Amino acid sequence: MKRAIYLACFLAIVSALAGGALTLANDMTIDRINENKVAVDKANLEIIYPGATFTPVENFKDDSGKIVSIYQAGEQGYVYKLAVDGFGGKGSIEFMIGFGSDGKVSGFTVLSCLDTKDIGTKVQEPDFANKIIGSDIGSKVDTISGSTVSSSAVVGGIDIAAGHYSANFK
Repeated sequence: MKRAIYLACFLAIVSALAGGALTLANDMTIDRINENKVAVDKANLEIIYPGATFTPVENFKDDSGKIVSIYQAGEQGYVYKLAVDGFGGKGSIEFMIGFGSDGKVSGFTVLSCLDTKDIGTKVQEPDFANKIIGSDIGSKVDTISGSTVSSSAVVGGIDIAAGHYSANFK
């Protein structure tokens, strides 16, 4: 019986020490982890908000599963990174969209598109981006004729991000 109590106490002490060590390690590295997250997307974030200081938004709720990450761009607004299911399948289109504190879409850039070349990839063309940038957040975005599946997926992703932004940051 003494041995069982001894082992239980030993296990409790080791667990407490390990938990404390992990907490300390997390506290010491959390800033570096956040910097690395931003560094991966930094070039594309700079397209939307040049010169801004980006802070990742942690623990956001997304029922759709399409929002990959969210960054706060200082006082200027927020940038959403999304992965949507275009013609190429699950997560085949990845893009970023910025929502300004002025109530306008401040930027849009497609990071990758695995859809059919010259059909689904029309979502990467400047004409599509120009229809989005400068519009009011939540306003209707038209799909591209001949690229309906891909552009509908992107428009759906924009609607998800706009809804999340309106509910959480507006």
